[in-house]
Amino acid sequence: MATALLALNHRNEQHTVIFDHLEAAQHTESHIEISWIPARLSKKMAVIVTTANERLARQAYDLRWSTLELPLI
Repeated sequence: MATALLALNHRNEQHTVIFDHLEAAQHTESHIEISWIPARLSKKMAVIVTTANERLARQAYDLRWSTLELPLI
């Protein structure tokens, strides 16, 4: 996945990649990571990750990502 993101990043096109409920991609919560997502992307590249996992949210904060927390309805 990181390789695919980097390949899109080098194109001269606008791209937005969304990982919705990233925690659902792994069988166990302990294997979930976001550190594989490249830290530096061009201004034409956006990555959006949604999660209900508090550990992933803390990891995003620690990586200094822009974050937005939405309350449950």
